[in-house]
Amino acid sequence: MYSLVFLDRPVKDLLNREQVARCAELVDMEGAAVAQTAHRFHVPCYLFKYLSDTPGPEAGVSMAARIRVLRGLFCQYFLDGIYTLFRRGNFGDGSKALPGW
Repeated sequence: MYSLVFLDRPVKDLLNREQVARCAELVDMEGAAVAQTAHRFHVPCYLFKYLSDTPGPEAGVSMAARIRVLRGLFCQYFLDGIYTLFRRGNFGDGSKALPGW
């Protein structure tokens, strides 16, 4: 399990990378906009993501190939685990099932 931080800007220079690395192993920019908007409008926000790219080459595997491999696993995990919890309203944090689920 990795910790994740949402940022609305890229982490480019070494000083920023070191600061972020103290509190998280992963940085997500795309989800930051979704989470910030949900927070602003007081709407629950659940983001489900998987890593499709890495900072360096991994044995010559392209990002597209990695997505093709991971998408089915991610979908199955979501359907078997997460979706079931949403349907039941069993989040463990006192929140209720979302309308329409």
